[in-house]
Amino acid sequence: MKKKFVVALVAAMSLTVAGTGTVFAMDKVSTIASEKEHVHGDNCEWVVDKEAWTEEVVHPAETKQEWVVDKEAWTENILKYKCVCNGCHAEFASDEEWAAHDKAAAMNGDFSHGSYTNVPYYETVEHPEEGHYETVVVKPSWTETVEHPEEGHWVCNGEPQEPEQKPEQPENPEQKPEQPENPDQKP
Repeated sequence: MKKKFVVALVAAMSLTVAGTGTVFAMDKVSTIASEKEHVHGDNCEWVVDKEAWTEEVVHPAETKQEWVVDKEAWTENILKYKCVCNGCHAEFASDEEWAAHDKAAAMNGDFSHGSYTNVPYYETVEHPEEGHYETVVVKPSWTETVEHPEEGHWVCNGEPQEPEQKPEQPENPEQKPEQPENPDQKP
């Protein structure tokens, strides 16, 4: 990797020699280049390892659960009655409770608790809202078409490209590999 970087730097640099113009140092760099580098010549052929193909990727819809109110919260006033003892004005929730009170007082000789009055009152009950959850689509499902290019490698003079090198994917498989600028340069 370092050698490729050095080669690229040297190739990009130019030297100005005392008014004689620009001299390129490319001819002397080829000896530095790694032997693993490969430049394709005229006798090369593109070999397809895997044909180009189209893939359809289906993305599911994105949804969320949303609360839907069927009935708003409300306050209800319920009419109820309480028993008020006419003798002592004690309040009881039911006739049975007043009767037990009257009986206990009579057992003690107090007969002034023998009657009661039903007094109306309202009990306030707070009801929470009623509803349910519904599934809501945030983003509908969609299909993505992915075009995969063909994959292959160059075979030059009957020799396949080195396995360590990643196979190329030319823009145009009919295109021949690039020739070096200097035909005398060794690959």
